[in-house]
Amino acid sequence: MKTFIVFTDFSQNAKHATEYAAQLALKRQAHLRLVHVYEPPVPVSEAEIATMYYQNMESRILKELEEEQKKLVSKYPSLSVSYDIYDQPLIEQIKQLYRPDEVKLILIGLTGSGMNNFLFGSNTLNIVLNSGCPILTIPPYTSFRPIKKFLFAFHTNNAVPSSLPIKKLKKILTVFNAQLYILQVDVPSKKDMERNKSAYEQIFRDVPHSFHVAHQKNIPAGIVDFVKTNQVDLLSIIPRRRDFWETLLGKNHTKSLLFHSDIPILSIPEKE
Repeated sequence: MKTFIVFTDFSQNAKHATEYAAQLALKRQAHLRLVHVYEPPVPVSEAEIATMYYQNMESRILKELEEEQKKLVSKYPSLSVSYDIYDQPLIEQIKQLYRPDEVKLILIGLTGSGMNNFLFGSNTLNIVLNSGCPILTIPPYTSFRPIKKFLFAFHTNNAVPSSLPIKKLKKILTVFNAQLYILQVDVPSKKDMERNKSAYEQIFRDVPHSFHVAHQKNIPAGIVDFVKTNQVDLLSIIPRRRDFWETLLGKNHTKSLLFHSDIPILSIPEKE
């Protein structure tokens, strides 16, 4: 059975992401694993006091994870759920837990109050760029629906990059069993558009797909318009360049794009 891992800090938005993950796991017949990551307290004066605090904190977290598990099993009796707690840096833990042959997907909520507020802003960017595995970000207003339309958006004026994770992208598509929409944004010329269309259609010749172009100069606006017009269920991006992801996450007016998005956003790292 494939496994989906959802990280939680027990905030409202993290619980929302957990609910989404549960329904997705149920739909795709996957095992769901709840994970909480925290850092041990730094001893201030007495080592014994610090140890007691550490043990109490760990017990409290385990209790919350157990309660979350029970709620999910009660709501979805056929869902397989487990939980774990770890006390090391988040990105390192993600790297250790992700196993392409077993763990197919890592899910996080878009916002949260715990884990050093890792679920938003620059920390989300660090996870996306440095974890080395597919990350599915669940906005707080996303309602679960079967993923039938999978949008892969890219913008490049050059040939298809050799770092494009084609195999990984295709494996993710099999997880969702969805129709692939390929969207090129910021196209400078018809020649570039035709070249890219031919290249990507060859790459995905064995996958049900269609190729589209967004002509807006504003990249987020072009993606949003396409998502709304075509009722896309999931947006996927290859964050091969920091500037592209920062275009979506870095500025205030584009941060709102993700924060108020009603569909999940999947980032798939480029291959090494």
